Amino acid sequence: MLNHIKRWWRFVAIVALPIALVAFFLGRLGGTDSARELITVLKSYAHEWWAIPLFVVIYIVFAVFLLPIGVLAAGCAVAWGWKLGGTIELFTCTIAALVPYALAHGRASAWIERRLAKLGSTTPSFEGENGTFALLLLRIVPLLPYVAMNYVAGLARVRTRDYVWTTFVGSMPATFVFAYFVDTMAAGAMGVATQLRLFGACLAFAALAVLARWLRRFV
Repeated sequence: MLNHIKRWWRFVAIVALPIALVAFFLGRLGGTDSARELITVLKSYAHEWWAIPLFVVIYIVFAVFLLPIGVLAAGCAVAWGWKLGGTIELFTCTIAALVPYALAHGRASAWIERRLAKLGSTTPSFEGENGTFALLLLRIVPLLPYVAMNYVAGLARVRTRDYVWTTFVGSMPATFVFAYFVDTMAAGAMGVATQLRLFGACLAFAALAVLARWLRRFV
């Protein structure tokens, strides 16, 4: 019982209290003029016919060249909101993941292995049902970055069917939680997010981190 109470207070001190403080100050301070201008521009461009195709192309380029896609995910959430933006990013990250996966099956596999070795990534085995489950967990718990995982799965000769559905399903939690978090922070910068929504967004983001930490034991 005493250990349970200690764990609870540790959670409050490490997770809940910082979340409450972040939500409070974001709600009070709002955003800078430059941040508001950037948000307004992104939202205005989101209505153009070319916005989504351009986003997909840029996402694929980032995936192929092992560039961090976090900034694209954040921009997507700001431009289209967390519901539509999260959906767009989920389908886009699944489509974009197929390009490096296909490249890893071709003649570039030797170069890719050397490149991943420099990044400290190895090629695990994903054979059988346990391998598919491990692949799914590695999408939910990003022990390997998204961009590296695409090549690793290709080098490991994961079946295309398993690769597509594990990427799609495994990317759902992080995609929508992150989109909701960013969308709420953008709304806070524009002065239209309530303290409750800011707190909820921070709490959802923290819950995802706790879930990822718990799932690490199975990977």
